[in-house]
Amino acid sequence: VTAIAAYTFYNCTGLKSVTFGDKLKTIGNQAFYGCSRLESITLSNEIEEIGTFAFTQSGLTSIEIPSGIIEQRAFNNCENLKSVVIGDGVTEIGNSVFQDCTKLETISIGNSVEKIGIDALNNCAIKSLKIPDNVEEIGYNICRECKELESVEIGNGVITISDMSFFQCENLKSVLIGESVETINRSAFAGCYKLESIVIPNNVETIKEQAFEACGRLKSITLGSELKTIEQNVFRGCDDLEEITSLNTVPPVFDASNFTTQQYVDVMVYVPAEAVNTYRNAAGWRDFFSIQAMEAGVKNVGAADGVQVRVVDGSIIADGIENNGGVMSIYNIGGQCVYSGSSSNVSGLASGVYVVRIGDTVTKVIL
Repeated sequence: VTAIAAYTFYNCTGLKSVTFGDKLKTIGNQAFYGCSRLESITLSNEIEEIGTFAFTQSGLTSIEIPSGIIEQRAFNNCENLKSVVIGDGVTEIGNSVFQDCTKLETISIGNSVEKIGIDALNNCAIKSLKIPDNVEEIGYNICRECKELESVEIGNGVITISDMSFFQCENLKSVLIGESVETINRSAFAGCYKLESIVIPNNVETIKEQAFEACGRLKSITLGSELKTIEQNVFRGCDDLEEITSLNTVPPVFDASNFTTQQYVDVMVYVPAEAVNTYRNAAGWRDFFSIQAMEAGVKNVGAADGVQVRVVDGSIIADGIENNGGVMSIYNIGGQCVYSGSSSNVSGLASGVYVVRIGDTVTKVIL
């Protein structure tokens, strides 16, 4: 058998198990739709396509997909699905594939995936998401309202973070954005209330309206060296904001709706030494009371669970990594990992801005 036709087992509520042959290549549209007692399946490495609604509303609790294309809504609304492994042979995850899988806690995405569609993980229970470097496109609403999501790492292939990608992920604490990203679109991270710091990579030129609106605990923002435009309400409602670091020697243009009168008084702005006077005279920026040259040190201490990051004589020193996975990863402003290992003292890095990740703790440092 190389193919299972569309609707073959549609709404077979008594079906509990299926054994697929090694030659199966295609599972048709709605083939196992509504098979509420079907808890597990095993797919061969020959699979090429899983059709639209193929397993929607089935009883699957876990799934490993080794290869092929996963069409839209293939596993939509599988209420018992808890874990998913997307193998290195999969090239595309379609629209709404895992939407409303409200118990889905873990997902591993293979390195060959090039596209993740609209609403793919909307309203799931995943706690972390790593988007591989090979992914070039992520659809809007990809993780909208994933209330349990705590950390996101966007690989070095994505060019645009789409509208509402992580909208109202209210427990999202850490985000690492890859160096290839050029645009952060509308409301991409709006309502991520627990996000405390964000580093915008150097290639980003535009942050669209409301991208970080209502991130109420956001304290530290780093703007990359190529940023040109911050549109309306990008940082509106970020009431805990304490500091902005801008790496561009040419002040980015921003809309006045982003900051309140009180923020102009309270927020510290750090810029390249040679650009201090330029910022102090630039429209919008000149309203900030304190604009200073960047200084080496820890600009945002995201200490948690005993983690503390320090800068001493050009070295990054971390205390507490042994209690938080035993690994420290250091990323440059472009999102590239420049160090990952068990050492708690890393030296020899060039001067610049770095993001240090230890477990769920993310800290920004300037060397």
